[in-house]
Amino acid sequence: MKILLVVTGLPDQNSPGRSVFNLKYAEELQAQGFDVTFLYLRAIKPGRSFFMRSKINGIEVFEIRTVIPKVSFIKYTTPLTKLFKILLKRSEIKQKLQDIDIIHAIHRGAIELSYIISKRYNKPMISQFIGGELNVELPHLLKRKNFLKGIKHSNYLCFNSSQLEQEFLLKLKTKHKTKVLYRGVKLDDFRYNFKKSSEVNILFLGGFPGNTNSKGGLTLIETIKLINSISLSNVLNFKIGGPNSLNFKNSLDHLSNKKITTTFIGAVDKDLVKDIMSESHIVLIPSLAEGVPNILYEAMASGNMVIATDVGGISEVLKSEVTGVLIPPNDPKALKTAIINSTNRIERIEEFAKKGRLKIKKLSYDKFVDNYLDIYHKTINN
Repeated sequence: MKILLVVTGLPDQNSPGRSVFNLKYAEELQAQGFDVTFLYLRAIKPGRSFFMRSKINGIEVFEIRTVIPKVSFIKYTTPLTKLFKILLKRSEIKQKLQDIDIIHAIHRGAIELSYIISKRYNKPMISQFIGGELNVELPHLLKRKNFLKGIKHSNYLCFNSSQLEQEFLLKLKTKHKTKVLYRGVKLDDFRYNFKKSSEVNILFLGGFPGNTNSKGGLTLIETIKLINSISLSNVLNFKIGGPNSLNFKNSLDHLSNKKITTTFIGAVDKDLVKDIMSESHIVLIPSLAEGVPNILYEAMASGNMVIATDVGGISEVLKSEVTGVLIPPNDPKALKTAIINSTNRIERIEEFAKKGRLKIKKLSYDKFVDNYLDIYHKTINN
């Protein structure tokens, strides 16, 4: 089977954690003997070639630089579509597209343009929706002709949480076949490694995308300032990473509580995440919007208690006061309370960590890949 993965993100040197899922998934398909190719859609930049052909971990990547329509560019989608069609004809991927068996478009930007390939070459198409940002963007996306054409042309609609599926189907009445597939994690990559200690290591890897609070980074900074004024029974070591996190390394310079340490580590390479998690006790996911983030699976698999906001599909995996703690988004006081209540009792952290690991065992990444392969076969054979 020859599979074309159409994506708008892949890891690179500047952003090693960006869209790691896309690469991991392709690597798994490749390991099982399938022919996988990336069509990587990127924005036009002055001085950059429209086309690039390369390989990443042995997987062929055809990069086409075209403007991926954003929500604010609704009225400009027609000329952008025409531009993509022109670039597609001139790209080296043209011959490859004639031989593929199925198109798997990941995220809205890819879905909006993949239907053009599907229609032109008469190839079946799977559309996958990820991330909580879709919930925010959906009312705007439903006004976009390209997006609606992409949905209409899809053979299957796949979601990474029930919440996302329900939200989508509520606003876009469709008779499409749909499927909820939880990504899970490869348990061999994230071994249970809880270590008892009087010092509690607390990890946040969401960063500050666009220097904003979308992943709850600013909420965490305000939370640490609140904890600074509290008498603590244990030392709390905060490790703060992710996009643009180094831009905020001076934001906590004036803490007076000697039982608080903060370390800003910047963007983290995907291969180092498991090592960092093996050293932590609590992982924070204070995002304002999510689907079901990879870091949730990884944290629960590696022996961490998780404190997360109750947004998107997080509650479908994390049960509050059983495998972790759920709090409201953008609420520093609630996050402070959750951290203090947990760090005052190390046995509470360990209890949640053990139950979290058991939960993740039921969400094996192997099952996720097998379920997608089953959808591929059903779609191709229909």
